[in-house]
Amino acid sequence: MATLLPAVPVLASARARGAPGRPPNIIVILTDDQGAGDSSISPNLQPIAMPNLRRLADGGIAFSQGYASASMCTPSRAGLLTGRYPARIGMYNVDSDAAVGIPKEVRILPQYLKPRGYATGVIGKWHVGGELEPYRYNYPLHRGFDRFWGFMSATHDYFQPEVGSIARMTSYVSCGYSPVYDQERPVTRMNYLTEEITGQSIRFIEANQSRPFCLYMAHHCAHGPLQVPREVYERYAALGLSKPAAITRAMYEVLDRGIGRLLDTLDRLGLAENTLIIYSSDNGAGDGQNNGRLRGSKFNLMEGGIRVPLAMRWPARLPAGKLFVHPVINIDFLPTILAAAGIEVDPALDGVNLLPYLLGDRREPHGALYWKNPAEVGDYAIRRGDWKLVYSSMGQGLFNLREDPGELRDRRKSHAALAAELEKQYRAWDGGTRPPVSESFIREHWRGSRYLRQKENYQYSGPFGEREN
Repeated sequence: MATLLPAVPVLASARARGAPGRPPNIIVILTDDQGAGDSSISPNLQPIAMPNLRRLADGGIAFSQGYASASMCTPSRAGLLTGRYPARIGMYNVDSDAAVGIPKEVRILPQYLKPRGYATGVIGKWHVGGELEPYRYNYPLHRGFDRFWGFMSATHDYFQPEVGSIARMTSYVSCGYSPVYDQERPVTRMNYLTEEITGQSIRFIEANQSRPFCLYMAHHCAHGPLQVPREVYERYAALGLSKPAAITRAMYEVLDRGIGRLLDTLDRLGLAENTLIIYSSDNGAGDGQNNGRLRGSKFNLMEGGIRVPLAMRWPARLPAGKLFVHPVINIDFLPTILAAAGIEVDPALDGVNLLPYLLGDRREPHGALYWKNPAEVGDYAIRRGDWKLVYSSMGQGLFNLREDPGELRDRRKSHAALAAELEKQYRAWDGGTRPPVSESFIREHWRGSRYLRQKENYQYSGPFGEREN
């Protein structure tokens, strides 16, 4: 049972800027491939120093069972932005679905908030469509964001602003001309990407401090390529860690410094009290990261692929220093944000407004949670209470996650009736999903895009920013 969280009234504060009744500022900090074992707010086997993430969580609520809505970038980000299970809107993979993006008729986060007077910005990684000319409606500035500084595709060099993965036809190629954009203008110079995302985010906050704002701060850390300033790496290499582990820990240190700068900025501007911050990752650990005791990793539906760090802070409304132990998922972020902003929650959303549960309601927010990977893979999972039925490329079975969070003991034989019941419940839910949005695109003639170029000699930098020959 979750720790009881008593109802907390909205606090009056001389440090909360704006007119009485001003809705809260919103900041969503999303990391990339941060495993549950690579967080200072989740159980882990190898200690990781992220004091500012700990500071954020201690000022609010940490979640012991936070989930992403998919085990890979694009569908998970689509779930976060839409408040819907990705399979409900035909989003499954990081290739062709990412080239097309979120269906045009489906509203996303800033499109709900702008009519309420919010300034809206996304800084960092997008990866939910908009690169290709027929689908430019998914470019961030065409989706309700006033401000965009970032890159469009799956991966990007941390040192070179023009090098990253790139949408070509129905998928991505690993490297090409993939610029960081400032609005729609390619950037020619930048700092280390993680530091630049922090700096651009702070500039957005400073520019919009007199009105409610929504900032989607989409970090690339710690997704590959594993790159970091050499001087930070050397401190971790001296500890005897492997090179990938040392680079990853150094990348998280730079990320954590940025969280501290962000929190300090909110304090300095008097905005901390009435700012709702949500921190999470888009999926479980990939290469070089750590899922702790959890089995599996990115791209599969074992706990290691979908369990993520999660914390929320809103000093004006939420209690501090609490732990919430019931399962929640990133499709809950949008309805929670809408409720916080005083906007009626769209009944079409699959996510749940978490505020009542964080303020004292002892019930579980969800009767069940669902995941579905691309049809050609066939992976799926359902979690109900402590029980999870999963069929995944990494493993399959019925597991009691309270007793066996590592998913090591398959209970299908001893609980055959429960397994059949959960499978039936999943099949009923699956009847409401959609085929991939990319199917119609694959049938079309690709018309190219003036925004894309390809050169043969683009390469990612080395791990410390050195240019490869």
